[in-house]
Amino acid sequence: MEYEGRQFAPVQGQRQVKIDPAIVRQLLHEAEQLGFFQLRDTYTTGAVDMPSTILTITTAQGQTKRVQVEENAPAALLQFFTHLDQAVLNAVSSTAD
Repeated sequence: MEYEGRQFAPVQGQRQVKIDPAIVRQLLHEAEQLGFFQLRDTYTTGAVDMPSTILTITTAQGQTKRVQVEENAPAALLQFFTHLDQAVLNAVSSTAD
């Protein structure tokens, strides 16, 4: 997985990390359950100074979806971001300088 932490990220900079395959399967299952591939591409306000989260998922079958969120995203997507954030933070923290 590729990670890039920018301003205000708990770990700054670019990292390539590995997440346990069982956790990846669990996260992909959760993404499927919330209908990630059917979500809108953006949940933005149009303001240029809003922090945003961008997530791109590519499946083993080659299906790719990119979603950018600033606000007003579905609750299930925000909950998914929380689970994903914890998994990524655990992996990235183990590689921090």
